[in-house]
Amino acid sequence: FEPPRGQPTLGLRLRPGSEALVQNVLSASPAELAGIAPGDIVIAVDGLRATPENLDRLVAQAAADGPVAIHVFRRDELMALRALPQPALADTCELTLLEGAPETAVSARSAWLASVE
Repeated sequence: FEPPRGQPTLGLRLRPGSEALVQNVLSASPAELAGIAPGDIVIAVDGLRATPENLDRLVAQAAADGPVAIHVFRRDELMALRALPQPALADTCELTLLEGAPETAVSARSAWLASVE
């Protein structure tokens, strides 16, 4: 689930996998202001279990009522945080890899990435 433009979001990205492990937190995002950090595992949003598949939907639904309660594990510590989800800034974009891209595109991407390292 990718939130539609203008829908409230926390401004974080999860690491692909089975748990809601935070990979990136955008600067000045609701997640950063709430104290969420890379490496945290999001457990619940307003008392409902969070997964990578439902996190954006839970945040959007809960945000209609104002700030949301977020529970995360940081190492072995359970933390209770509050965040006020906001729509992503207009200049925010997200790049993703195209599944099944043609070999010419994959080669061009690899060459481009090698040139910026």
